[in-house]
Formats: sequence, structure tokens, C-alpha cells
Amino acid sequence: MELQRHAKWHPNRVHVAFLDGATPAGPLEDRKYTVTKSVRTGHWYVSVGSRYNEQQISGRYTRWMRDEIVGEWLSEHELRFHVHVSGGRVYGRPAMRYRKFLRDLPSALYAVRYADACLAQTMPILDDAEVTVEFHSDTDKWNQVQSFGRWRDYNRADLWKSVFRK
Repeated sequence: MELQRHAKWHPNRVHVAFLDGATPAGPLEDRKYTVTKSVRTGHWYVSVGSRYNEQQISGRYTRWMRDEIVGEWLSEHELRFHVHVSGGRVYGRPAMRYRKFLRDLPSALYAVRYADACLAQTMPILDDAEVTVEFHSDTDKWNQVQSFGRWRDYNRADLWKSVFRK
């Protein structure tokens, strides 16, 4: 998959929370991400912890839409994210949901990299890690794992510096 630079991506629209079991610098073991986006504001909400942030994804809207993105480090060589395309009670047809995730995932991954910039600095070996996304579906066509490049591909320090200078 060709990674596109998102000119409209704004780090000031990323809100980060570190939960029990995680600090900005680590640990990598059991590190999990819960990512949601506000449809109303376009802001991304990233929680980093030793568990997924159930409170963040338990609201009525999120449970109905099932548009959350969760991920975890499987090792220092792979960061795996999961999205729910079809099965159970979800809003939208699988093809529509799949396309929406494909459109939103790069921005979500930029947000996660931004949220965990300190970890990336502390452990530069992670830059070589493969980022994969598992699309969960009750239909074989949509039930798949795709590579989304390397962790280094989501480093947007060029944008972050301009935000921190203001």
C-alpha cells in the first residue's frame, strides 16, 4: 500500500491519555492503543496503556458505529491494529466500512505515532517495525491482514515541530 502524506493532518487535534501500565517512554511489552475519532470535531483520541481503554469505546455511539481502532505491539518487529468491518450489530455495509477504514487509517496511525513520539525516540529500533492491520469480518472477502508500511512511515516530526514552536 502506498502511503500518502496527509496535508490536512493536524497534531493539535490529537488528544493523548496514558493509562495505568504505560508511560510515554515505555514499556513496550503489553502496550496497547485505543483510537477513536470525533465525527463532529475531527479530533483523534489516543489512549496508551497495558489494556485497551474500554471506557473510550463503550459509549452508545461507538458501540453502534464500531469505528474504533485498537492496536498492540506483538514484538519490536510488528505493531498490529484491529478494525471491525462486519459481523454482529454494526452500522453500514462491509464494503463501505472497509473503504472508510482504508481512508482513515493513515491519519489514525499518524496520531498513534504522534502520541507515542517519546517511545519512538527512546527505542529507535521500532522504526523498522512493520505496521499491520487486521480487518475483522464475518465475510472472507473482508477478513484479512494488510501491511501499512513501517513505523517510521508515520513520523511527521516536520509538522510537530511547527506546532510546538507556536
